[in-house]
Amino acid sequence: MKLELHLLTCLWLILPLLAWNLLLGGRIIEPRVISDARSPKWLLTAENLARILVFALPLLMALPRGSDWQSPLPRAGLVVSIPGTLVYFAS
Repeated sequence: MKLELHLLTCLWLILPLLAWNLLLGGRIIEPRVISDARSPKWLLTAENLARILVFALPLLMALPRGSDWQSPLPRAGLVVSIPGTLVYFAS
């Protein structure tokens, strides 16, 4: 199995979400929202592992090039990704 490196990865799709978090994350000042003091250790560990996977997997997934966007799978991905991003921004 050969791993090819691409500059056009799915990471570009989550960069707007990361920028949104950097811009507005500091506005969350409610201690109940940002405190992990009452969360169990196993839950915090599972959350951190899931976070690593969510940000690492897009680096490994290449975006389609050129006319490949016309196939059903990339189009379905956009149909899910764009509204999901808009819902995230609205929240």
